[in-house]
Amino acid sequence: KLMVTGHEKVGKSSLVRSLLGKPFNEEWISTVGASLIQTNTNVRDGSWDETKNYDVDFTTEQVMRAGMVRYFKTGIERERKNKGSGIVSKLKNGNRLKKPKKESKGWWPKPKNITLRAKKKSYESTGDSQEKETYSPKAEEALVTVGSIDQAFHENMFVHMHECVGRENSGLSLTIYDFGGQSVFHTLHHLFLTKYGIYLVVFDLTEILKDKNRALVDLKFWLSSIQMHAPDAPIILVGTHMEDVESNEDQDAIDGFFDNIIKVEQHFEQVCKVNGSWFIPVDNSTKRNIDIVRKEIVSLANRQNFVHYPVSLRWTKTLDDMVSYIEDETQDTSSSLNIRSSCLELNKVKKIASRYGVESDVDIMIQLFHELGVVVHLTATDALRNLVITDPQWLLKKIGLVIRDEKAHKKFYNLSEIKKNGLYKDLKSLLNSGIVSGDLLEYFWGAEHFEFLMDLMQEALLLSEWKFCDTNAHTNERKAAQYLVPSMLPNGRIIPGALSEQFSEFDFDFTETYLPTGVFQRLVCLCIGHSCRKETTMLPILYQKAAYIWFGTASVIIQLQEDRISFRLGEDKSLLPAKLLVLIISMFSKINEDAMHGRLKWKIYFDSCRIPYEVAKAKMLEPWFGENRNVPTIENKNIDLNSFFENF
Repeated sequence: KLMVTGHEKVGKSSLVRSLLGKPFNEEWISTVGASLIQTNTNVRDGSWDETKNYDVDFTTEQVMRAGMVRYFKTGIERERKNKGSGIVSKLKNGNRLKKPKKESKGWWPKPKNITLRAKKKSYESTGDSQEKETYSPKAEEALVTVGSIDQAFHENMFVHMHECVGRENSGLSLTIYDFGGQSVFHTLHHLFLTKYGIYLVVFDLTEILKDKNRALVDLKFWLSSIQMHAPDAPIILVGTHMEDVESNEDQDAIDGFFDNIIKVEQHFEQVCKVNGSWFIPVDNSTKRNIDIVRKEIVSLANRQNFVHYPVSLRWTKTLDDMVSYIEDETQDTSSSLNIRSSCLELNKVKKIASRYGVESDVDIMIQLFHELGVVVHLTATDALRNLVITDPQWLLKKIGLVIRDEKAHKKFYNLSEIKKNGLYKDLKSLLNSGIVSGDLLEYFWGAEHFEFLMDLMQEALLLSEWKFCDTNAHTNERKAAQYLVPSMLPNGRIIPGALSEQFSEFDFDFTETYLPTGVFQRLVCLCIGHSCRKETTMLPILYQKAAYIWFGTASVIIQLQEDRISFRLGEDKSLLPAKLLVLIISMFSKINEDAMHGRLKWKIYFDSCRIPYEVAKAKMLEPWFGENRNVPTIENKNIDLNSFFENF
């Protein structure tokens, strides 16, 4: 899994095109969410080939490759005895092969089905060292059939395997994630930043020369985000527009930026040095240094332990069946008219795994496939854990219809079709205020997947119910089927005088570590979810970095200020300060467990004189501590939103 990250307009997509050997495209096309590309590395010349669709499953290809390796290793003497008349020599001399017939008895013998034994011994994925007999299928299932072997044959694979025999590196299959750089997408990236893979952080070399402060913020954002979600994954820094950095003085200034300002060696041990430099400068228009980037990626990948994990063909066959799964199993799966499922319930995955005797391995198998980027499986709650997404690009596309940059991506909406369905006002509401109707979401996602995607967005804290009274209406009825998308909130600020002069305040300080983008938005999601459950609550005022929210009749101002989030509670004591404190701590803890791998760290300070939490508690500081102020903490780990709010 190769994850290409960086801010907008730095040349990420152009770099991916360069890595794939495609021509440079001067027209800038912004990436929505992320774009996924499958590719294979070529051992012969180091080039990368975008995967072609041979309509063959992975397991069959592996069996083909194993057979070819065996053929080449045992047939080398035969080639020599025949004085260059064998099949390998023909291929090397440029002759093409004909697809063998099923009954052929020539150089490629008629294949046989590879079947399972009725019973087998298998390790336990739970770590139990005792051997245990696994589920025995009633009828033996073939891992590979005669038809699939015949269908799998293609000349490129044959030539590739001949080139790989005797080499330590036989090539890699890469899934390239080209992430959109706009800030609106930063809240959803955590779903796809996994620990198994290599990260490219792409930046514009000229930006460092123009505005060091902005370049520092942008690069530290990505390096810190990767450090949080994948602390052991290697990072390669790639600087674009090297053609615009000519003088030695400019080059020395950029080198000094990484050594003395970002202090890469001191703070970011994951960054790899290449030829004595912290970054690889490239020119996408001329492809200069692109070969160096490719070689470094392949070299790093081959040094990762997970690349060399032995994986059972029973697992890969389960994966093949998951990816090709069609809801109506009576249909012909070979038909191009059938629509393959993009997500599967866990019980269906287990049913598929049981065909090959690996039902007990499902949890650890899916975890590995998720970390490798071939599926998406989120485990923060039972609701998310019950679904496996077999097409990550499908998920990105669906989320990208809701979370996107209006200026860069509005043209991607089919406005005429949206107007025809009477949803243009709903779209404007989403783009202007971050409030989206259920009707528009159903139009974007389709009725079939609406419930699943709604559940995923809510549990991932990318979306919250919006059930508030319409202040413009004559009745006190709440609007139905509306939702808040915090990533789409407009810019603005809360007027300082919104609260009375008498207020209590505290803040969560992240200056000693790192406050990731998305934490504030997820906090707003939880606060709105709690607020709209109060009968007497009022309509909140929300912006990208500020929120004015009521919990019943008590109001709270929440503001994002660089590396800290501050809270001001009005004089209305219907919401006790102690209760608010526990409420907010519980919300931060849930965000930390569900989205930040438990690596988010903070300190709490009270009042304008910033009294530390430990000191305030020891002194029983009013109104936060003291008699009758002890409020129990809320259990929040691995529970769904409804249970979380019910605990309050």
